[in-house]
Amino acid sequence: MNCELCLENLTAYLDHELHRAELDRVREHLDGCPVCREEMRGLADAMRFVESRAEPLEPRLALWLNVRSRIRSAPAPAGARWFGLLRVYWLTAAAAAAAALAVGIGIWNHFQYQEALQRQEVQYALERYMSQYLQDRRVEEEAHRLVVKVRQETRPVAAPEHREYSNNPFISTAEDSSRSPFAAPAAAEELKSEPTK
Repeated sequence: MNCELCLENLTAYLDHELHRAELDRVREHLDGCPVCREEMRGLADAMRFVESRAEPLEPRLALWLNVRSRIRSAPAPAGARWFGLLRVYWLTAAAAAAAALAVGIGIWNHFQYQEALQRQEVQYALERYMSQYLQDRRVEEEAHRLVVKVRQETRPVAAPEHREYSNNPFISTAEDSSRSPFAAPAAAEELKSEPTK
């Protein structure tokens, strides 16, 4: 703390109005700075002098009654009554608007929280699903590797035998061409005529 900041806080220090952290900083500075310490002593002496000379003021009853009667007899400014009523209505309207705003913000926050919670649940379910999927996929791949390894160890490597899918409509053989909807009509008639020969 520097001297300028310490001097600004001296009155608050003497009146015990500083927070604990500020109070400790001012005390630390006063312990190390003789100029500020002397200023604090002079200020404390001035405060004690003023307090010792102060006398409580109590107005006499006659003075107080005179002031009260003057206040009552003074004319009210023009429009003061309407201003007072409008002020009450404006305060009521402002309080209602503030309450509505607070309720609206509360409802909006509630929906935002519910939406965030729902997104979090969906994210958790997706992560759980993906984790299970990846685990199942690893198990399947490992099982496939074992099957391939066993086949390679038990059989000599040979080219795989090509087999057509039995219900493939695009492949026509002599026996299937009569049933195929894609066979040419002439080929179908030749096949029909062969059994009659």
